[in-house]
Amino acid sequence: MHRPNFLGLSSIIIYIGIMLLIAAGPLIGVIVRSLQKPSSRAGKLFFSLDWYRSILSGDAGQFGMIALTAIRNSLIIGIAAAGTALILGTAVSYVTVRYRFRLANLIDTLSMAPMSVSSVILGLGYFLLLRSLPNLKGASLLLIIAAHAVIAYPFVVRTVSAVLKKISAGKGFLLHRVSHNTPGPYGGGGIRLRYFSR
Repeated sequence: MHRPNFLGLSSIIIYIGIMLLIAAGPLIGVIVRSLQKPSSRAGKLFFSLDWYRSILSGDAGQFGMIALTAIRNSLIIGIAAAGTALILGTAVSYVTVRYRFRLANLIDTLSMAPMSVSSVILGLGYFLLLRSLPNLKGASLLLIIAAHAVIAYPFVVRTVSAVLKKISAGKGFLLHRVSHNTPGPYGGGGIRLRYFSR
């Protein structure tokens, strides 16, 4: 296996560093600012956990309740949307890569459709749907989870599809064929599960 030389390795490290700075820089800035508090209204900033202590202890009043509710909703939506996107994306990848049929390429292309639409437009569309259908107001949390999952699952499809295509060229493809041709309790689903886990 070819290893990059010093210049190539340095370029890779610099590129990764820049990408991390662009992606995580704003989040790091917010976290750092949340750990600072001014000594007075126009005073110098110093390290403090007072903001977190105030929210978690309930001293922040209504603002603290709103903040805790927002944190709880963010965790619920994030975990549920990630799980939904993982299940949908993996299923689409498995079907389009493992089973050769005419509509496989069309399904794979359509699975990328959410990436061609702005997430703001998708969010606005779900908002208008919620307003136009009063009966769905009780399911607003589910719609928000669905909106986030729709945005995320194309990335799952691309990642999982690439891995499954690599497996097709190796031992995983043979194991897949054996799982369909082996009768009895040691074949079928057991081997398929082993194949899929690889």
